[in-house]
Amino acid sequence: MKSTMIAGAVLATLVLGGCQKEELGLENSAWLVEEIAGNKMQAPVPTLEFRPEGRLGGKASCNNYGGAYKAEDGKIAVSNVFATKMACPATQMAQEQALLSALEGENAYAMTDGTLTIDGADGRRIVARRVAAGKS
Repeated sequence: MKSTMIAGAVLATLVLGGCQKEELGLENSAWLVEEIAGNKMQAPVPTLEFRPEGRLGGKASCNNYGGAYKAEDGKIAVSNVFATKMACPATQMAQEQALLSALEGENAYAMTDGTLTIDGADGRRIVARRVAAGKS
């Protein structure tokens, strides 16, 4: 009986661990951008949301933005990035432009302990912290 309970607990851990790993992927995740190319973000902090079917979006300090992404084998390709065209203070616009230009193209990415890093081919790094869905 005791070995059956232990085996059941091990199986439950493996199954739940598999579910947890699934939830920790990029799809259906939301992030707050903390840094781009070594520059700390100022409020309002940009967001990244990886949505189903390869869609990306969020708030880029001033404007809403969107685009397409494909993530595979530690690489993320972002394309067709668009943004609304509201005017904002120069500091917000500069921060927004830094995010949008750093995202576009094919980049390396990694997720560790609730932190997402996206390393652009040009050496710019985006660092973001995971937030609960719907909280960005």
